[in-house]
Amino acid sequence: MDVPGLAEIIRLSPEAGHWTEDDIRRSIRARNSQLCLVAEESGQLRGLLLAARPLPEEAEILTVAVHPQARRRGVGAALLRDLIRRVPGRLFLEVRRSNQCARSLYERLGFVVYGQRPGYYHSPPEDAVLMQLAVNQ
Repeated sequence: MDVPGLAEIIRLSPEAGHWTEDDIRRSIRARNSQLCLVAEESGQLRGLLLAARPLPEEAEILTVAVHPQARRRGVGAALLRDLIRRVPGRLFLEVRRSNQCARSLYERLGFVVYGQRPGYYHSPPEDAVLMQLAVNQ
């Protein structure tokens, strides 16, 4: 897997958080407890989704990032739909309160708000909105 390419997509997506190449490698190696989904187009990396799988029927989305040249073309939605197909129970995530684009996408896919975490994000400081989706229930 092209870890430097995935790290570059994350670097170009500051809203996706700070993931180093080592963080991505660790996530890929933890196959039983983590999941890395990748979107490609014409042999080019276009996006990634990293999720923790603490239980077979549950996942927490850790980050979703799409290359700036591929945004607004359904790449993020496709990655999320792929995850939804793979997890038979519930999905959880945190998203910056100000990230209205991501929040709208999650809501279109059926995620609902269930709480918040004040001051969760840094650089800049911001609250997190907690969202969840019950899959196949």
